[in-house]
Amino acid sequence: MVAGVFGKDYDKVLESCLDSEDPIDLQDLADNQHPDVDSIEKVGEQLYRVLCRLCIWGSEDLVVGAGNGYEAYRKLCRRWRCKTWAAVRPAIEQLEDLVRRYEARRSASGTRELLSDDIKSASLELLVPSDLEEHLILNKESVDHL
Repeated sequence: MVAGVFGKDYDKVLESCLDSEDPIDLQDLADNQHPDVDSIEKVGEQLYRVLCRLCIWGSEDLVVGAGNGYEAYRKLCRRWRCKTWAAVRPAIEQLEDLVRRYEARRSASGTRELLSDDIKSASLELLVPSDLEEHLILNKESVDHL
């Protein structure tokens, strides 16, 4: 999702966030992953705003407490990513329920907002174990045509 909006360079940046055991520091992230500190900060701010808008209940607390978009992303993935195959089906059912609830809400203007297929797909990819995520990403084009 982020890489689709901000470019392929951010795949590498987000992967480094997921690999980190420590909270994400923007300066360290820029020094290690990307030469442009301003760009890292700008994308991090936008990612933070998107996650604040999309997340509800316990996830919202994780995002707000994170302080920056990359740390929020790291915390959300650690919290929600399935560790075992047995956890996948219930997690997908919960994701579907969350999407239904989000899309049933009305915005301040009174309209219902639908999540794009890209956001739904990215959410699913981040939810499942990493080997299944890789399979989904590699076969995305053939799955999209079904």
